[in-house]
Amino acid sequence: MFVLPAAFPEDSVATTLPSTDFTTYANPAQNYSFQRPESWEQVEKAGADVLFRDPIKKSSTLGMTVLPVMVPTLDTFGSLEVVAEKLVAAEKAKESTLSVKMLSQQQRETPLASAVYDFVYEVDSTRGRKQIVNCVAIVRSKLYILNGNVSCGKETACGEEQVATVELMKHAAESLKIE
Repeated sequence: MFVLPAAFPEDSVATTLPSTDFTTYANPAQNYSFQRPESWEQVEKAGADVLFRDPIKKSSTLGMTVLPVMVPTLDTFGSLEVVAEKLVAAEKAKESTLSVKMLSQQQRETPLASAVYDFVYEVDSTRGRKQIVNCVAIVRSKLYILNGNVSCGKETACGEEQVATVELMKHAAESLKIE
């Protein structure tokens, strides 16, 4: 088993996290675990291995998708910059998207994954703004995508409450373990 190295070292997550209790979600069949806000409820979503939703702000979600892939490593698929460009292009291609802004991107290595990519980006769409936290790794021909979405509102940028929720998502990404 390994713990992914700190995903967002420029942030001091320990001092900026709101007072939230976390619990560990584990899926032994897919060989992963991560910490999630304890109060969040598990919901169903097609394609997701697991999805949790904030019971108060139901548009804030945190989920994991695991898919078989043909490429052995993430860096075989593309460099951090290439994958970031593909991610932004995919978001821009959606009919409802007005703009996409990459806020941070980082590559790190682990004992089992030669590359782990972390992204935080903001999407402005006809349905409002949202910030997205992604942690992506390939281990044993499985693509692991931990994805967090935080809605910010239609007319305004993310406020303190939404930024705090983004910090929760970053904590989940940092806690991801793949065996």
